Amino acid sequence: MQVADKMATNQDSAYGELLRLDLRHSYFLSGQLPALALAPTQATAERLRRAGLLLRQLPSGFVLLLPGNLPLPAAAQQILAKRVFPLVFALQPRTTAFHLYTDLPPQAADSPATYAFGLAAGYAGEAATGPSSHYVAGPQSLALRPLMFDYRLPRQLSSGEETVVTQAELWASGEQLAVWPPVPPLAPPTVRALTLSPHAATVNVRQWGSGRYQLRLGGTTLDFYADDDAYAARSWGLLELDAAALAQAEALRYVLQLRARRAYWQYHFQLKVRGEELPSLPRMEVREARGKLQNPVEFELVSTNPSQAKVIFCSKESILLNERYEGRQYELFAIHSAMHGTEPKWRKLLSPLPHADIQQLRPGKDELIAEIFVSVRT
Repeated sequence: MQVADKMATNQDSAYGELLRLDLRHSYFLSGQLPALALAPTQATAERLRRAGLLLRQLPSGFVLLLPGNLPLPAAAQQILAKRVFPLVFALQPRTTAFHLYTDLPPQAADSPATYAFGLAAGYAGEAATGPSSHYVAGPQSLALRPLMFDYRLPRQLSSGEETVVTQAELWASGEQLAVWPPVPPLAPPTVRALTLSPHAATVNVRQWGSGRYQLRLGGTTLDFYADDDAYAARSWGLLELDAAALAQAEALRYVLQLRARRAYWQYHFQLKVRGEELPSLPRMEVREARGKLQNPVEFELVSTNPSQAKVIFCSKESILLNERYEGRQYELFAIHSAMHGTEPKWRKLLSPLPHADIQQLRPGKDELIAEIFVSVRT
């Protein structure tokens, strides 16, 4: 635990830890994640206030404190479980570049979406660093919806004025909540949770409140998280903590581990010669500086344009994006025409070459490309 973390916790000595969350990201050299803020939703903030729970932000993440110490008496667990949980926190990037370097599941193009991370004793990731430390990696992509919304049917489920599917189901936690057509068909009119029309399914989960749901339409499913408050804020991500944490003998510690994206580095070299035209393109190579990396990435020539004196090299493997590429250094070498009777020699044209910039990323056919433009005088 860092000194700043200890000082923040000691200031609340009358409170015990319920949960500690560490935010980590492989893009940053420190491994910590300074680019993400966490805030309780409006409903959660009110429940925390009523229960006397405190949320403290630390340099390494966040800690949730409660009056007293764990384990809680069974009666106290039941009261908190009923009146306070689940706790939902919104994750907000502090920088607009966050999505550029973070490896995340694709979002639906036709609907607002978020990323939901379940923080519960039974939902922790497989990799654990200790008996009370759980990794939550590989975020589950869930559509973020209000408590009542219309879901436009995918094209394969809607054709003209006809609906391909004739039945829809609404589920939560393994329990079927509603079905269309209603059963029995002549049920008295009430606020229906599910209605199916030719082009859309109308969903209303206000009677159950915020949480995770699943809409089933034939062989197609929509997993979503419903919450009016979070939807209004258009949060990038949600963290949900259920009451399982109350039964622990010691504070739960979770590690939310986000991965950096990988990209192929593509060098675009523009060759220039002072006061004259370049007679021909020299033979060129991009090399890893000696002794810098244990597993260097090789580059290959992918394109030449003699008339414009342009040469393009691309890495043979994708490279993990990083805040600073310490130890990763490349150099540009070239062979020029040799004098008669002498062997041509490689000459270093430029060292070190610039690193990839997250602002220069572009999608390729099946990969991500980091374009690096370099002007070289030969």
